[in-house]
Amino acid sequence: MTSSPRFTLSLVMGFTTLLSACGGGGGEGSVFGRSRATGTVSVILQAGETPMGREIVAGLQESATEHALKLAVTTSGGDPAREQAAVAKAIADKAAALVVESIDSVTAGASAAAAAKAGIPYFAIGVPAPRPAPMAAHVDVDHYAAGRVAAEYLAGYLGGKGILALVRAPGAHGTRDLEQGFRDGVAAHKGMSVIAVVDAADQPGAAAGTMQLLRAQRGVKGVFAAGPALAQGATEGAITGRRADLAIVSFEMSDLVRAAVANAQEAPIKASVIGRPRELGKAMMDEVALQLADEPVAAEVRVPVRLITADS
Repeated sequence: MTSSPRFTLSLVMGFTTLLSACGGGGGEGSVFGRSRATGTVSVILQAGETPMGREIVAGLQESATEHALKLAVTTSGGDPAREQAAVAKAIADKAAALVVESIDSVTAGASAAAAAKAGIPYFAIGVPAPRPAPMAAHVDVDHYAAGRVAAEYLAGYLGGKGILALVRAPGAHGTRDLEQGFRDGVAAHKGMSVIAVVDAADQPGAAAGTMQLLRAQRGVKGVFAAGPALAQGATEGAITGRRADLAIVSFEMSDLVRAAVANAQEAPIKASVIGRPRELGKAMMDEVALQLADEPVAAEVRVPVRLITADS
């Protein structure tokens, strides 16, 4: 995903005439041709049974009901083989459209290519299919905005002054936009700067990296962690490094992060920037409905985020 174009949900609903550079949209010039207005929309999610997955499904179903569309939802468990099997089944069942939340870009590309070969419009949630694989639309959390929100929160919490760090997982979906949004947000405050980046693949790596950083840079006052496992690791590193005063903001939530935010007076994690999965699901199905009605579809849709604190 790139940080441009960036659309909020409200803007997209007002400017649905934007078309994908690879032929997205349901008009007669589309790579998919004219779509079927009837049939079942096949949805493949990584974890439809989780709280976030259930919210996505609720949003999908809300829009599907509004547009008189049928859904068939299955879960891949983040397994590429299971995703490909589900895609094959959707094709065999002659799905009207295919909505997929892939584990990575390689799997997304394979799913998109299979759908295109069968003449079925492909829609991506989260990880997009790489070019030139055809996508009707790509709907995702606004990662850039999430980084900006994290920066603004830390600026307010620290009084507009302080040295900050970023804990990230290189190559993870959305990381580049999260970092750019965070850096741009910090740059808007003259008394603040991002002094270091900790690269970590998991919670233990984030714990070790954060501890080393804090020992080398005692002046660091705040950290933006680009994922709940990284936030939990950064917390461990802060406590081990005797820096319980550190202010940490997480992107997205786990149960542990939620509990820490609720106890922010005692825990380093002060806030979390989260997506709006129900709105994401609804935005996706709205685009599917446009495609199936042979109406122009937005190539890229970015759904707004929100900040969660102990008081919200």
